[in-house]
Amino acid sequence: MRILLEDLRTALAQLAAGEPVRLPAKTTSWQSWARRLVAYAATPSVQSQHGYWSEMARAPAARLPLDADAEPAANTVASARTVTATLDAAATGELLRSTPAALTCSVDELLLSALASTLSGWTGAPRHRAAVERHDRPQIFDDVDLTRTVGWLKTTHPITLTAEPGSADATLKATKEAMRAVPAGGIGWQLLRQDTDPPPEAATELGFTYLGEADQPSSDGFTVAAESLEADESPLGRRPYLIDVTASVAGGQLAVRWRYSERLHARQTLESLAGRYIEELRALVVLGRSAAGGVYIPSDFPLARVDQARLDDLLSRL
Repeated sequence: MRILLEDLRTALAQLAAGEPVRLPAKTTSWQSWARRLVAYAATPSVQSQHGYWSEMARAPAARLPLDADAEPAANTVASARTVTATLDAAATGELLRSTPAALTCSVDELLLSALASTLSGWTGAPRHRAAVERHDRPQIFDDVDLTRTVGWLKTTHPITLTAEPGSADATLKATKEAMRAVPAGGIGWQLLRQDTDPPPEAATELGFTYLGEADQPSSDGFTVAAESLEADESPLGRRPYLIDVTASVAGGQLAVRWRYSERLHARQTLESLAGRYIEELRALVVLGRSAAGGVYIPSDFPLARVDQARLDDLLSRL
């Protein structure tokens, strides 16, 4: 959408000025990208990830509790409902900018860390598995440019979230390690699923997506449409997850939508989860204000060859 909207703005501005329409050159085509991925899937770089993803799929993780005793077939698009919670503009601004810098992490890692704590507070278990959907455009090949490739490029992969009860600091460290251990941004998971001997399927009952800042300021009258694409789905279709969490920034505020099936969960349950999640995000913002020198993990210092305990000891002496 971003690329098409930019081209539309450019074309309208040129026409308004009485100029012929001249759009930027296209980059790598969708077809070329798909063919390169097919070849890439057979490379040692991807095939060597088989062990990582197999271990991920077999790692212990708690199941999500249900409020109703229903068959999986009950989780249909028609039964889906949504609960939305928002973070105020001031806290959102900190979460997007000053907090990542203070805690040496990305926004995605902050959002997933809060999710790990929220789920643990709900189930009482420390580990849960989620399917993370990313919408960045991976830079795998030096001769491939996807900056103006029109299409819905996404990467979905499982991740095990680990929470340390009562410690936002330790939970964030565990989340950072988990995210940074994912090889090549997770694209190998989907590629290996097409193998004749794919890694075992990872049981993921929760999906998570961060869409970023969805409504960048515009002076040309374009705004985000109010209509939802959910009407394009068959009401008889099966939903892929029990709970689907989507976060995005609109109007300067982070909005987090929790989509669930009313046949499996009560609305009160999701309202409680959504509220707890916002509080966990606030706790991370507070942690960012008080962090003296960041929240570091061994992967922040790849040449040091230290574990977390040794790193914490060294940092405490500074």
